[in-house]
Amino acid sequence: MKTCTKCGGEKPVAAFSRDKNRMGGRYPQCKACEAAYRAANRERIAAYQAANRERKAAYDAAHYAAHKERHAAYSQAWALLYPEKVNARNAKRRSAKLQRTPPWLTAEHLAEIEAHYALAKEAERITGEPHHVDHIIPLRGRRVSGLHVPWNLQVLPASTNIRKSNKWRT
Repeated sequence: MKTCTKCGGEKPVAAFSRDKNRMGGRYPQCKACEAAYRAANRERIAAYQAANRERKAAYDAAHYAAHKERHAAYSQAWALLYPEKVNARNAKRRSAKLQRTPPWLTAEHLAEIEAHYALAKEAERITGEPHHVDHIIPLRGRRVSGLHVPWNLQVLPASTNIRKSNKWRT
């Protein structure tokens, strides 16, 4: 049995959420008190989380910009140490792209796909900044998987595409 610090009720230990960082391994408030607090402060919690996400995104962007060369050097060193992992990852990507290219695409559709890649190269040549062809809905998304079709492609600066990662941004 454990006593809730909020309501003062003595309840079974299972009525308290786990927290490995606290002494005893449980929160001091029971789950019912936690739920009541969250319901009463839903907007405040949502605003705090949104501000935290924005703060983290700004920090990550600044950190990446400040340490871009170091990250690039680390990635290159890692790729040289583990070429088999790089090859496996690239093969998995190529395989996903092949599996996600539907057989009903016409020659015009395939030409449009090639045009996206040509546009990326042209944008890179003009701006001097690397550009990627990105799948709007990722080929191997967590919740949804897209197709390798012209209307699912967009040309983005490489930094934006890397930040987007394998996520679907609506």
